Amino acid sequence: MSDEVPQLSDAGLYSRQLPRGRDRSEDAGTIVTASADGYDLYLYTCPYVVSGEGSGIWIVPDGRINGTIFFAIPHEQRGSGLRDNAFFRSGWHLPQYLEPGDHEIVEEPGRITWRLGGRSYVWKPGGWEIGGRHADVATELSVRAVAPPLWRWGPWDQLQQNDSAGYKVSCVVDGTIEAGGKTFRVRDGYATHERAAVGQSRDHVEEVADGAEVYAFEIRAEGLDILLHRHTGRKLEAATVRLGEETFAFGMGVDGSRVVLETLEHWQDPRSGLRLPARWHVAMSSAEGIADLSIASSGRSYFHYNTGGGVMVMVQILGVANGVFHRAGGPSTPIEDALVGLRWGRALLFADERG
Repeated sequence: MSDEVPQLSDAGLYSRQLPRGRDRSEDAGTIVTASADGYDLYLYTCPYVVSGEGSGIWIVPDGRINGTIFFAIPHEQRGSGLRDNAFFRSGWHLPQYLEPGDHEIVEEPGRITWRLGGRSYVWKPGGWEIGGRHADVATELSVRAVAPPLWRWGPWDQLQQNDSAGYKVSCVVDGTIEAGGKTFRVRDGYATHERAAVGQSRDHVEEVADGAEVYAFEIRAEGLDILLHRHTGRKLEAATVRLGEETFAFGMGVDGSRVVLETLEHWQDPRSGLRLPARWHVAMSSAEGIADLSIASSGRSYFHYNTGGGVMVMVQILGVANGVFHRAGGPSTPIEDALVGLRWGRALLFADERG
């Protein structure tokens, strides 16, 4: 396990190391939250490799998905709540799945490129490049890691043992995003890169049975990085706070600490018909410090996972966080209008329902 990412080996197809005859998947997704030209921006661009060879979680025996979500919210609407904002989204519907032959992997000295669905994803020393056009969204972005990775899925060398491996890492991003006839020029924007592979032991829809839900908050400002994950189906609630060179952990695995996430407000989405969470209070405490945050939303989009067990919606929300972090025995750090990219998910339906 290395704290240096990306490595060119990260562009390899790790899911091929998992047993044949079982379901497996992997992704290499990037979320961008940035301010540019009077707008707050949200971009999610992610290639998936999926295989439903086993229990049929992924339905198709060998497929590729190239997903894109993008929307822009004017600064004057920042944190003012959810609305029926326009967005670009494509790639996750079954007829949009791609074939393995559509996934081109090009190895060159010092770089490896995935080409899929009109988008290019480049691994190179120190970062990634995301280019091309998909879903009428054109990107020319340079992404570089600015913190050690969090190996949330475990190290690569334990992939077969754990049936999962991979990391999430905080980044900064520069370049352009063009959509709807407008070009947004991003300078020192925030990004999070996820590189993970998982096997048949993970079933997205099964994990959110009985009303369970998933939250993933990524909160970024200069010198600040907060990652918070809550999955009620897996009894998971944990967070990390990075301030400069210091990192603080809360929740699961940290004795005497806690993470409390309270939803304060919902919004009825006229487009999807869903009642979406829209405003939150977060309190975290441990022997190392206390964090108190208010999070307000600005805009949304969504995609869904189609699996053999049913359908799960993942709502992508852009917002802002305000509050404070108190170090134990040390100074307090105010948090002011930190950009938030968050995902909220739950099951929409199950393949077989009785009663």
